[in-house]
Amino acid sequence: MERTLAAKFQILRARIESDLTPRSVILVTSALAGDGKSVTAYGLANCLAQAGRRVALVDGGATARSVNPGPYPHEPANMPIVPLPFNELETRQLGSSINTFVAKMRSEYDFTVIDGAAFMRSSVPMLLASDVDGVLLTLRLGRAESEDDRLMSQMLGSAKANLIGVVAVSADSIAAFGPPESAAQTGVRSGRLNLSTPAKS
Repeated sequence: MERTLAAKFQILRARIESDLTPRSVILVTSALAGDGKSVTAYGLANCLAQAGRRVALVDGGATARSVNPGPYPHEPANMPIVPLPFNELETRQLGSSINTFVAKMRSEYDFTVIDGAAFMRSSVPMLLASDVDGVLLTLRLGRAESEDDRLMSQMLGSAKANLIGVVAVSADSIAAFGPPESAAQTGVRSGRLNLSTPAKS
């Protein structure tokens, strides 16, 4: 991760640490796929680990295993990347499985960052949102707000999820990070953390 990018992810880390106490589980999600969830989850988890926190990065994809070996540049020694131990096909026990998993991660790590599936493609992010300590949304810059975005907002509200921020990620940054999602630079714009890459002149 380049120095400028890493430094800007520290802004996000500082905000997270000011809003949440240790033993927190954070879900990173978005309404649609390709909005920069993986780069945001990886960058945040990596910065927390570099600050000396015990951190786990979790694959929140519905089929589990989309993360490892997945799109991440590498797995730092002090930041394990693990899959969710369940998927949405386990409908009868899914709620109980999520409760147990979140409690386990709280007991073992200072911070757990879940790289979630797209909200409108799986039931798992909605169930996770009700149990985790904070939800961080990502949005690809330049993408028009969709009906899925509005529906997700309503669903998060009804679940009484703790929305801790919105991260805007540029399409160029997403493409640069690696398949299927990606990386970016950060700044502050209109109350959002902006992970966009400056245009070249």
